[in-house]
Amino acid sequence: VQIIRNEKVLLTGSHGKTQWYDTTVTTAPQTPQDNKVADAKNLIDANKNFVAEIALGRMLAQYSNYTPAIGYTTDDCLDDIKDVVDVVAHNLAYGGNDRVWDTANMYVSGGHANGHENETVFAFNAVRDLIIQVMTNETVTIGGHTTLTQSIDNTITADTNSPKCPNQRATVQTLISILTSTVSTPSSLQSVDRTQSVTKCETVRSVVNTLSDIVINAISNPESFAGIAKTVSTATYDHATGDLVLTIGSGHSLEVGSFVNIADNSLTFTCTMDGNTSQKTYPRASDPIYGQSVEVQSVTDNTITVNVGLADTSVDYTPTAGTYDPASGHMTLTIGAHSLTPQTAIKLLPDAVTFTCTKDNHATQHTYPRTTDPAHDTAVNIVAATSTTITLDVGVSPANEQHAHTFVSALANSVITGGAYAHTFVSASAGAVQVGGITRTISPGKCEGIRSTINTLFGIVTATVANGSALDSITRNISNGPCQNVAST
Repeated sequence: VQIIRNEKVLLTGSHGKTQWYDTTVTTAPQTPQDNKVADAKNLIDANKNFVAEIALGRMLAQYSNYTPAIGYTTDDCLDDIKDVVDVVAHNLAYGGNDRVWDTANMYVSGGHANGHENETVFAFNAVRDLIIQVMTNETVTIGGHTTLTQSIDNTITADTNSPKCPNQRATVQTLISILTSTVSTPSSLQSVDRTQSVTKCETVRSVVNTLSDIVINAISNPESFAGIAKTVSTATYDHATGDLVLTIGSGHSLEVGSFVNIADNSLTFTCTMDGNTSQKTYPRASDPIYGQSVEVQSVTDNTITVNVGLADTSVDYTPTAGTYDPASGHMTLTIGAHSLTPQTAIKLLPDAVTFTCTKDNHATQHTYPRTTDPAHDTAVNIVAATSTTITLDVGVSPANEQHAHTFVSALANSVITGGAYAHTFVSASAGAVQVGGITRTISPGKCEGIRSTINTLFGIVTATVANGSALDSITRNISNGPCQNVAST
């Protein structure tokens, strides 16, 4: 990512390699987090060599017997201090701690600080103090350690806090402490989260990170790449919390924070809404996790718990108008504004709606659903909906009883919605839980037309090998070649 951005790649000690830059590339602008850190970075950059030389000089004065490690020179030490100034200035301006963290990580594996930890910590603390002074326009005591002159910008509005710039000062102290703690105790870096700074080419960085993660995750957890299907042997759903506990077998290797996909309509439950008489499959198109990855909240040896969403809170409606088609069995009720959708269900109170009909020329009123009706005390499916109406499948009238009906009235709150019912697991489709898996996608390149043709031709072969009848749907076309007139004749 740093190479793509034309940024200097940090190395420690004797480099031996030269980074290549393309100065013809138009670089994206970098925007610091605010004006204060922008001014601070400008002053730090302008004084980088000044700071590095004084920090090195102070360290050498403190440790007069210092001798660089074999293969490492005082010039290398000076160069490393300049790199430290660079990375601190970067993270101060653009947030995060990634550049400083990466620098500290080199001291975990590198050997040039071995035996010189105290000297290195002293030099980095000197860098800290000097950076704070130069970024606040405070005069530095040179002490004969450099011939360079401090760069001061008097056009900057002076900070009125005492001490100046407390937030920026604290950030510098925190960043340097990551370095000094790592040099003193390398294992301490493990407890520091690496956080990303925001700078140039963020979209490119995001793509590179995504592609890199595919490789890293595939090495550490092969299932994340190839993917594996788990079959659910039993499950429980808590409508009050939204937690779905799936038993998928021992040794599943999933951890909290992993993601899984639950195949559409792969889990079958009954519920007490209709006395557990009908079976329903989940996730439905209307469910929050339909077609989505869902995060694992907790695990045991053979189960995972995911949150699939709370059951809908019960909201009851009072119909103000209605129609019933005895031939189709569909009853449309006007209930006012709602968010109900087809392929979900409601429940009707007994005797919820009152109709008259032409059987007795509308002389008497009758209430529905009666105890003998299919819609009595059970879930009733919504087959259609508008912004103010729902159409229910309440059952077809017998052929000799299909009379025109006229709505009269309805009981208050007689349309009961919501899913706050106890659920009982029935079954699951094989491989209902998909763990990991990366879909291979083709990158556009040269000769796309040829690539597409080759893929199509090989597709004919592989499809036919898998299923001989697949060739029946392919039209055989003659290729162009020599002697086409003869072939035609």
